[in-house]
Amino acid sequence: MQSVAEVSSILTEGLRANTSRENEWLASAPPEMQEHMRAQLLMQKEQELMEQIQQIMKAKSEATKTLEQNIAG
Repeated sequence: MQSVAEVSSILTEGLRANTSRENEWLASAPPEMQEHMRAQLLMQKEQELMEQIQQIMKAKSEATKTLEQNIAG
């Protein structure tokens, strides 16, 4: 599992840029389909971002639980 700092670092970079393979995929598509394909890629990137946010929230929750357990002794 990634630490909060690692996941936070990923998020600060924002949505990732298209890979060269994705750019080739877009370029090889008929022009009338390219906009739809760009939308698909954007939705995929947004899903990746949501997953990263969920990882941060889970890591924060686990850290809080551990802290509470340590305080309670």
